[in-house]
Amino acid sequence: MTDEFPPRTTSPEGWTAAGLLLGLFLVILLQIVGRYLPFPTPIWTEELSRWLWVWLVFVGIAEVERTDTHLKMDLLATALPRHIRTLVFLAIDVVSVVVFIELIRIGYRGALRSMDATSITLPVTMVFFYAAYPLAGIFIVLRVAQRMVRRVRSLGGRPKADGR
Repeated sequence: MTDEFPPRTTSPEGWTAAGLLLGLFLVILLQIVGRYLPFPTPIWTEELSRWLWVWLVFVGIAEVERTDTHLKMDLLATALPRHIRTLVFLAIDVVSVVVFIELIRIGYRGALRSMDATSITLPVTMVFFYAAYPLAGIFIVLRVAQRMVRRVRSLGGRPKADGR
């Protein structure tokens, strides 16, 4: 449905994901180059790369939800008339929001439980690792909700030339 709801080309989620990807690249590059250096290299690179990867995935989900470009099975839905297709995708979005809200709740509780645990190689608590989903989940829910509003508004619009 991206053609019906063209998103902006940039977003905070996109820029954050790009920054996380750059950071991940640099940390992995340091890991690789560090193997061939004649002096000891930092031991925290493996753990930091894992953290960056997790954060990148969750922030990336928010960006994909914003642009509505996630993988989906829509063969049957695209064959439906426009209004019915919009209602089907709207129902899927409602279910998605309910699931994401529950996952935010679970992630929040997990983050709270990890407040006393410390990272093995980094000088921070594990809450920074486990907070990835609850924080990104809020953006995911907001982006899906925005898409739902656009879908509801499109139900009042005129049909396209092909009758859909």
